[in-house]
Amino acid sequence: MTNETLGGVNRFATLTVKNLAVTGTLTTTGSITDGSDIILATGKALKTDTTTAHTALFQAYDVDGTAYKTFATLTNGNTPSFAIAAPSGGTVAIDGATIGGTTAAAGSFTTIGASDNLTFSVAAKTIVLKQGANGKTGTVIANGATPVPVSNTSVTANSGILFTLKTAGGTPSVVGGNVVSITPSTGFSVVFQASDTSTYNYHIIESAA
Repeated sequence: MTNETLGGVNRFATLTVKNLAVTGTLTTTGSITDGSDIILATGKALKTDTTTAHTALFQAYDVDGTAYKTFATLTNGNTPSFAIAAPSGGTVAIDGATIGGTTAAAGSFTTIGASDNLTFSVAAKTIVLKQGANGKTGTVIANGATPVPVSNTSVTANSGILFTLKTAGGTPSVVGGNVVSITPSTGFSVVFQASDTSTYNYHIIESAA
């Protein structure tokens, strides 16, 4: 133990104790290094301070990078937040599934295991596809038996294209549209039955290689 006295107050540059019981607030300007576990009594917490925008970090040491990497951040505010993100050179996994590269709001899974199903726990929820020049869904207006070209840069040679009626016009086709050609990365052409001027939704799904 190294003892320092400043202004009549004893201060310790280095203090080593076996057991330390604190009934009030423990304030330190350095690090607290403990060779054992830190155990909290029931109902107690690790907390931030009370200043707006101040943060508390969860970090792990990158050995070859010789630096601590932040994996989670608590931030004070009128709407406090807890952000989890994989730092550069690090990974985040929940129950063995690696997660990273996207925000929670726009999160995605690259692969679902071969034995897994995609199941929604709420009956009203479903898959929502984004429309656009490269979207996996869109609309097409029938022109009788004349092939209608549809531009869509997301289409591939392995695409399956499904049609559902959106707005009836003329005599709607009984079986929807019949795709007569696909040009990968460009689009496809579809034929409907004679006298059909209906508007159809189309949905593109991909076959696994």
